[in-house]
Amino acid sequence: SGHEFVLLDADIVCERAVIARVLRHEIPDCLGVRPSDSLGVEEMKIVLDDKGRVRECAKTVDPKTAIGESIGINRFSPAASTRFFAALEERVRGKGLVNEYNDSAVQQMIDDQNYELWPVDLGTLYCAEIDTPADLAEVDAKVRTMTTC
Repeated sequence: SGHEFVLLDADIVCERAVIARVLRHEIPDCLGVRPSDSLGVEEMKIVLDDKGRVRECAKTVDPKTAIGESIGINRFSPAASTRFFAALEERVRGKGLVNEYNDSAVQQMIDDQNYELWPVDLGTLYCAEIDTPADLAEVDAKVRTMTTC
């Protein structure tokens, strides 16, 4: 808390360029987004406001309104990290909300505290989430063919 940090979901595999792009973004409060117009129920969908900031980050978002999916890499400024951990504390210890995604705390910051979070367009850079044995096999096959990872 109180320090800039990068939060990476534990079930992702990505090219180094993905992390570099998030770290190089001019605004520290940002998250990696894979653009897509074919999102389903499982993806953490991203909706932007009229200024290009993240307005919604949730699986429940209507896929038609989303620009893409969050890949599970967020960067927080020192001030935002303090707010993020406070929101987690309030949600987990205060309200007992233990079976939810950390994105819910980020959404609370956006809704209640006017938190400005900016998308980092990752284009076609490789990033995959491993949720099933089939996902693992697919990622394994892909990574073995990549020259840099």
